[in-house]
Amino acid sequence: MENLKSIIIRNQPVRIFLDTEDCQYKPLIIDLTTLVGLPFLEETIHLRELFKLLLNNRFFEALKFTAYTCDCKTKDAKIKLIRYLAVTIGIHLVCNQKKYNKIEFEIYQQFISGLSNYNYTPTQIIELIKLDIPSLPFNDL
Repeated sequence: MENLKSIIIRNQPVRIFLDTEDCQYKPLIIDLTTLVGLPFLEETIHLRELFKLLLNNRFFEALKFTAYTCDCKTKDAKIKLIRYLAVTIGIHLVCNQKKYNKIEFEIYQQFISGLSNYNYTPTQIIELIKLDIPSLPFNDL
């Protein structure tokens, strides 16, 4: 696959590919879910259900679903799911600088805030992303 690249996050390779529909780089789900410790979320049906819950602001149900699907405690699911979302948006920011999508960032900010019961600012989201991707080239949004 010629559109496949790899970036290193916390000393682990995460493969990214160029989605030809929207011309944006996206992480391979299996690499990302393994990186954050949620390997059972790699199945499309599970991700669809998770994002359906998140998009409907059903954050506690999303945490319970993640905990059940990945066989972990709700507290662990919360930490790992927030990390999954932060790394995902971080990869989008790093790899798609010319096609930065503010609306997408705000949606992920809403997901992370809802899961945390804390209203994160854009700057705080960037700091959260930098925990895993310290080379993030943005200081602010």
